[in-house]
Amino acid sequence: MKKIEITFINGDKFEIVAETIAEMRTNYYADKDGFKFGSKEWKEEFEHSMTDYELKGWMQNNLDWKDISRFAMKVETPNVDYDKLWSDININIVE
Repeated sequence: MKKIEITFINGDKFEIVAETIAEMRTNYYADKDGFKFGSKEWKEEFEHSMTDYELKGWMQNNLDWKDISRFAMKVETPNVDYDKLWSDININIVE
């Protein structure tokens, strides 16, 4: 199952099933162009809507958080014991 991961600037992550966004886009064009749910045209538009480019573009340009929040599932970050991982760190000096 294809999912879309959203990461907010504060680090909170959410996942949304890609089909949910693709259906929103497809239904919009079905209404606009006058084809019915489940028709050949609808199915073709849905397949097009499932491409990464269209999913990302539709979300960025046509949706707000309020449109998708009920479908988003928060990805919980696991508790990490950094003391145990300390010996395997990668150190970079950046100027």
